[in-house]
Amino acid sequence: MGNPIASNLIKGGHKLFINDLNKKSSESLLNQGAVWCESLVELARQSQVIFLSLPSHIEVSAVCFAENGILSSIRKSAFLIDLTTISVGLIPKLEDAGRKYEFCYLASPVSQGVDNARIGKLSVFVGGKEDDYVQCLPTRIQLRSATVNEVLVLEKNSWGVRKPKVFLGR
Repeated sequence: MGNPIASNLIKGGHKLFINDLNKKSSESLLNQGAVWCESLVELARQSQVIFLSLPSHIEVSAVCFAENGILSSIRKSAFLIDLTTISVGLIPKLEDAGRKYEFCYLASPVSQGVDNARIGKLSVFVGGKEDDYVQCLPTRIQLRSATVNEVLVLEKNSWGVRKPKVFLGR
């Protein structure tokens, strides 16, 4: 779903720096004006907001924690927004990395499928700090207007269980 989401962000006026294991799969985005980054280090240095849309937690872990991965060069106060449906065991590791490297991490899996991604009709479920959500999504990148029709923000309660915090409808 990453390609249609990225395409909608470009159509919404955002400049995208991209990287993929298969550069050929990114040709349509490059033709729309996306800028190719030869490495994850270059991508992290260029970006204030980084979206991940990967097959699974295995790829997310590799892309983030590898020696020359995103976390090796992520900017302080950047946003790492993971659209991948990942293992719940990886989320605390990414949150800890966010505190260590001073970036904001939002676990934001998407649903509704590729066809809805193409027309900007996804549901995004956002887990993380409400302040990060408020700062990042509506004011910084306007993701909601580009690709989202529903957002559920989850925040940990005193028992460490995620609970609904905010719901923004259509």
